[in-house]
Amino acid sequence: MLDTVLLELEGVIADTSEARRDAVMAALRAEDVQVPESEYRDLCAGLSFEGAMRAAFRATSRARDETGIALAAHRAERAYRAYIGKGLTLVEGARETLERLHDSVRLALVTRAPRDDAMFVLSLARVEHLFTCVVAAEDAAPKPSPEPYRMALARLQRARAKAVRGTVVAIEDGLPGILSARAAGIPTVVVGDVPAHVALEADGYVPSISGLTADSLLSLVAPRIEPIV
Repeated sequence: MLDTVLLELEGVIADTSEARRDAVMAALRAEDVQVPESEYRDLCAGLSFEGAMRAAFRATSRARDETGIALAAHRAERAYRAYIGKGLTLVEGARETLERLHDSVRLALVTRAPRDDAMFVLSLARVEHLFTCVVAAEDAAPKPSPEPYRMALARLQRARAKAVRGTVVAIEDGLPGILSARAAGIPTVVVGDVPAHVALEADGYVPSISGLTADSLLSLVAPRIEPIV
């Protein structure tokens, strides 16, 4: 039985991949750091802004101290917020999928986005009421650390008067999220335009969450089904 689905916001529910890439690339250019778009996905996709800056500086041998990394990350975040302030597009079919899943399972958001941004997007999409809890960037160490997923499981357990044991599945859009969920012991489905080697790291792959059901999610992670909560 599927008990809980934990989802990343960016790239899974909201179509933010281009906005995040453009914000990161603009911040790097301001630092006189050039990362070819063809290399961006392997270096930076799925990371927080700070993680993306750190990875790009390391890959290009353009060392920065922690203050420099934080300033570059802030510049990227500011550009990104300017974009989402104009409104966002949900992944096609995302609202319907969330509503369908909510009828039978608990939903939680485990996202690299700051809380204010995440809640703005959920409110704009009119889906905030579907989530039992939200773990955002400020709440735990960034993915690929398992801390965000462990925190979500702990909060979900406290939110329920009576524990119900069942399968927990994470839905992610990149390698850092897959590694984070795996380290927390959670089988993962990856979505979107990801390289083959990233898709192979997950327990299942679908192009989009559109059309997903509790049963189809269970079938995607069937070899790893183990009660977690």
